[in-house]
Amino acid sequence: MQLLESLILELENNTQLAITDKEWQAVSSSSKLELHAFIEKGFRKEFILQRQNYDSMYIAWEKNNDTNPDLDIKGSIDLIPWAVSTSKWDGVLWEEGSYMTDFYPIELIGQDTCIGLFQGDKYVSYHTPGEIPQCLFLDVESYITLLSYTKGFHGWQECLVDLLTLEDEPDATLHIRTKLMMQYLPTLFDFNGETFIRLFNKLRKDKS
Repeated sequence: MQLLESLILELENNTQLAITDKEWQAVSSSSKLELHAFIEKGFRKEFILQRQNYDSMYIAWEKNNDTNPDLDIKGSIDLIPWAVSTSKWDGVLWEEGSYMTDFYPIELIGQDTCIGLFQGDKYVSYHTPGEIPQCLFLDVESYITLLSYTKGFHGWQECLVDLLTLEDEPDATLHIRTKLMMQYLPTLFDFNGETFIRLFNKLRKDKS
C-alpha cells in the first residue's frame, strides 16, 4: 500500500512527465476480504492476503515534449478492484467457454492484455490474446515490487518474458519495448537495467 502511494507521488513530482489520467482508491475496512469465503472458492490464502494490501489504482503518464511519438515513452498502472478482478472475464478478454474461464486479472495492460493468475495458482502470468499465459514465477507482492521499480513503463512486462525466454533461447529476439525501457527509463527515473534483472531473479520463486 505504502509502496503504491510513494509511487504516485514520485510520478506526480517528476517534472519530465505529464500525468494523463489518474484514479486512486485506497484500501478501506469495508474492502477487506472475507478470507474463508474466498479460500472455499479455491483462491490460495497467500494470494488473498497479498491482494488485501491494495484495492485499485489507475495512473497514466507520458514524457513531456516528446518530439518522436514512435519512441512510445509512456507508462501506466491499472490495478483493478478485487470485486472486478474476481468476476468472470469470458467474452471480454477471451472467448466464452475457453480454458481461460478461471483466469483472474489483477492488472490490465492496454485493451486486451493483462497480468493475472488461474484460480488456485501461486504465481501471476502474462496473458496476450491468442497465446497461452506465460508464468512469470512471481507472487502478487513481488510483481507489484517490480511494477513500482519500472514505474509502469509501457510494456515492461515483456522484459520479464524476454528474460525467461533467453534462458532457453539465447538468440531470441527482444521485444522493442524491452530495448526502449533499458535505454530511456534511466533518463526519467533512478532505474538501472542490471539492478532490475537482479531484482527479478531475487524475487522469482522458481529460483528461491
